Amino acid sequence: MSDDPRKYRFRSDEGLGEAARRVATGRVESALEQLRRTSASDDEATAEAVHEARKDLKKTRSVLRLVREGLERERYREQNARLRDAGRGLAGARDAEVKLAT
Repeated sequence: MSDDPRKYRFRSDEGLGEAARRVATGRVESALEQLRRTSASDDEATAEAVHEARKDLKKTRSVLRLVREGLERERYREQNARLRDAGRGLAGARDAEVKLAT
């Protein structure tokens, strides 16, 4: 799936917090959409969807790190842990697909 790259750029007409929320929300929605489109019968498409979803989660964590200074410490830790754990949850599926392919 090819995303519109402009959707993930900060715009000059919005504040940093607003831009970060928009971009992070877009990335999480993209990750979820990737996973929703998978079919249990298509291993290759599933592996690709998991890979793309993990990339989106990593990019979301990058956005979170960008605005870290503006967040309460505990809120940052909670959100970072959620995103990290979601990515780790997908890592097992990705690793299994790679092992089957090799």
